[in-house]
Amino acid sequence: MAPSIPETQDFQFIAGSLALDFVNTIGNRLGSARDYLASPRDAARWVQLAGIASLPPNSRFTRSDLADIRGRRENLYALFAPCASRAFPLNAQPLAHLNRDLAALNGKRALRRVDGSFQWAINGSAAERLAYCIVADAAELLNSGSFKLIRRCQDRRCGWLFLDRSKQRNRRWCSMRDCGNRAKARRHYAQRRSDAL
Repeated sequence: MAPSIPETQDFQFIAGSLALDFVNTIGNRLGSARDYLASPRDAARWVQLAGIASLPPNSRFTRSDLADIRGRRENLYALFAPCASRAFPLNAQPLAHLNRDLAALNGKRALRRVDGSFQWAINGSAAERLAYCIVADAAELLNSGSFKLIRRCQDRRCGWLFLDRSKQRNRRWCSMRDCGNRAKARRHYAQRRSDAL
């Protein structure tokens, strides 16, 4: 049996948005960054864990696909990270990249009947279908105004983005089980050291 991967070393789906969960496939982005999309198989596993219905669980990606996937991820980070610090207006270049992706992928869209209803689908490779799901979600974040809820984890190394849908709009951590617990442990340790002096 393979050893279990600690939560902080694997994909998490805590952002409240597919596009932001995709951006968060780099751990400790602001510190010793770890790229969780290290291979095409990792991309396929992310798709499976994300539960993207328009992609089969056995989707395959190439090394070239992986380079495109990573480039798209960095463009979306450049687009959404300023939202967390309320740096408006947004940078024009990442938005232009997103619009180019949307224009290219929208040309491959077709309506399909699925279980008694209809949904948009992409006629293309697994990488194109994944790209469409991600850029469509990113566009919806902007179009719906939800980008105003984007926050960055307050851990100084983390850098993960998420939608703060808390009642008080005061969510500080990507995950209480991860960065939140580490912050509590640091505060506890500092308090014990202070009390011992």
